[in-house]
Formats: sequence, C-alpha cells, structure tokens
Amino acid sequence: MINISKMSDEFSSVFNETDEMFRNSYNQGIVGNDIVNILTDRSLFEAYKEQLDSLFDANDREAVSAMMDNTRSDILTEASMGTIQPFASLTMPILVKLWARLTLTEAIPTEPVSTPAFTVSWIKPFILGHDGNKYYLPDSINEMPVGELTGMRQLKEELGEDVVKEGKIIKYDLFTGIPSAKRSMSDNIDRKFAIIGAKWADSFDTDTQETGAWVNFTNSDIIKMDTSFNLHGDITYPTSATTVATDTLIGSVDVEKGYLTLVSVSGKLKDLKIRGFVSSEQHTWATQGAHCFGEIYSLAA
Repeated sequence: MINISKMSDEFSSVFNETDEMFRNSYNQGIVGNDIVNILTDRSLFEAYKEQLDSLFDANDREAVSAMMDNTRSDILTEASMGTIQPFASLTMPILVKLWARLTLTEAIPTEPVSTPAFTVSWIKPFILGHDGNKYYLPDSINEMPVGELTGMRQLKEELGEDVVKEGKIIKYDLFTGIPSAKRSMSDNIDRKFAIIGAKWADSFDTDTQETGAWVNFTNSDIIKMDTSFNLHGDITYPTSATTVATDTLIGSVDVEKGYLTLVSVSGKLKDLKIRGFVSSEQHTWATQGAHCFGEIYSLAA
C-alpha cells in the first residue's frame, strides 16, 4: 500500500525532478508544448512514466502505468483529428497525484484506532400523530391501512339507521362526531370520500342467515366521489342464499359544508357505511395535528 502522507509530501519534488531530468537528458520539458514529443515517442514516454510512478509499490505502479498508457492512447486518438494541446501535459501528473485519493478506501481500514475516526449521521423522519405516537416514514404511509391516515381526522363511518328515511339521506352533516371546538370553518371533506357498505331492508347475510344485514362492498362496488363531488353506483346484493337484487345509489357531497345527500332508487336502503376524512387546503386545524420531524442517528466508523 502506498504511504499517503509520503505521496502528499513528495509529489512536488518528484514532479520537479522529472522535469529537470527531461530537460537535462532530452532537452524536453514535461509541461507545455514539449508533451507532444513525449507522448509520440514511446521510449520518452516509458522514461516519463518510470519517473512519475517512482513513489508507488509494485501493485500500484502496475495499475497506474496501465492507466497512463490508456490515457496516452486516448490523447493520441483525439489528436488524430487535430493537435495535442499544451494543457494535456497536466493529465499524467494529475492522474498520479489523485491515485492516492482513489486508494483512500483501502488505506482507512489499515490504520488501527482506539476512537472512531469519523461518524456518519442520518435523519430518520417521522410524523407525530394526533395520538402523540411516532409514525416513521415511509413505512407509516406505505403500510398504513386505509382509514388510518395519520394527521387526518376520520369521519364517522357508520351513519346510523335513523339517518336514512325511506331510502333517502337529506343533508346529513358528515362532521357529526367531531367537536366544533376542534375543527375550523375552513375544513373540507377530503376528496377521497367513498361509500363502502350499506344495509337494505331485504339484504341477506349468507353466514348468519340475517335479514337487513350489512353488505360490505368489494373494490369494484365501492362508490367513489367524482370530480364534481357526485356519487353514483349500481349495487348488487344478496336477498337470500340464492337470489340477489340490484339497487342504484345517487347522491352528492357538499365538501365545504360537509353535507351528504343520497337517494336509493329501491327505497329499501336502511343504513350506510362511508370512508372519508377531514382535510384542509388552508392548513388549518385539521392538518396541524400531524407534524413531520426527524431523529438523528450516528454510526461510528
């Protein structure tokens, strides 16, 4: 392994000695226009390499020599379309000077130390939720089930049979259940609002043999709010172990006032299950409950 401190201290003297030797022996300087003669004459170039890589051990000398040969070949190839510029004379010295830095990754583990040579620090970000718990990113976003979004208050999921009158829901306040003191007048219903289940007077649960049971919608049946805040879907549900019925649900959501209006074409709708959250584009109370932070960790090396 090359002695890095030696390389740093002696590079200038080796460089100057090489230049002096070439001027005395070949009447050529190694910086400037004379580099053309050195690169185009193989014997001069071999002497040039031997002088510059004199600080390296056998293994490093072989590697540096190969890199210098490749560099010379590239310079001559480019010169075939023009001329070799004087600044090319700095290419080989820079390569030799920087080679010590390229070997630094090998040099560090060979130095015994009693204390850490350096530390590597990183930040592990997390969201502090309304409940005071830490939810680390990105796991808290990638793995969190729908309905548990940190920092957004969830609306009441089951509305209750007293809300539905003759298959209709008239201006139901979706903010019911959220204390007025804990929400701003600027809060809106989040756009990711959907109807995920319902009860009908004749809906049937094949497991419990219960009539008027909950029907939890599959992904294809979930009714999502469109860009105009409207709701529309045709739902097929069991009425016995062998028969099914179809109903159409039509409605809308006033996202600013928080009202839900819905009509069941069959008139048999008894209850509704929704999934929705309170959000705010104005960053008022609803979004102030969650804050992003970062914990700093250090690894000693």
